[in-house]
Amino acid sequence: MASFTEIPHVINLGNSIIGVSILAMPFCFKQCGIALAILLVLFSNCLTKATCHLLLRSAQITKKRNYEFLSYHVLGPVGKFAVEISMIGFLIGTGIAYFVIIGDLGPPIVANLLGIEDDASLRKLLMVAMAVLILPLCLLREIASLSHFNAMSMLFYCIFVGKIVFESLPMLLSSKWLLHANLWRPAGVFRCLPIFAMALSCQFQIFVIYEDLADPSLKAMKSIVAGAVNLCSLVYITVSGRR
Repeated sequence: MASFTEIPHVINLGNSIIGVSILAMPFCFKQCGIALAILLVLFSNCLTKATCHLLLRSAQITKKRNYEFLSYHVLGPVGKFAVEISMIGFLIGTGIAYFVIIGDLGPPIVANLLGIEDDASLRKLLMVAMAVLILPLCLLREIASLSHFNAMSMLFYCIFVGKIVFESLPMLLSSKWLLHANLWRPAGVFRCLPIFAMALSCQFQIFVIYEDLADPSLKAMKSIVAGAVNLCSLVYITVSGRR
């Protein structure tokens, strides 16, 4: 379990894990069945922890606390280039996914709150506004500066999960959902496996967190990774069970 001083780092890492996957998870649970989907989330949980441990152990042995330099040390210039291209592609894809979600879900919410018409111009305005707000945060040198923003974001996710659980409680207590629920559907595994594999992905961020620790150690980072990954797994399972 993470110590009190490690909680801000758990929140920072957890916030970098949770993303658009929280919207895709209910679909995956429907396709794979509840029991099988939970097993796949737990498998992804263990796999993420294992790969993070290998990366951190490699960094400790080689004394390279940077993803690019570690890849250069292990794989040479070609490996370093491949890793950099992969990271750029991953970040671009993540950015596109966030803006698509904002563009699709944001305008109706803003229109209802402000009592205005939901049209194409509102979508464009909202996406530009989000870009202007997010860009300064992306340019901060230390991730610790984002702790308060990440804490608010995680609080929003907790409220979101609480709302779903509260609305679903009468149905869960009635047990009628068992008559319609699909518990095991292997046919949907290959369709959803990439989503499960990426849902808990945090390998790109662990060295940023590692550098931000006051007293960096493998034990502390394993505790932080475990706390963040377990928290996100719980959120995914809780949200998706409503499907």
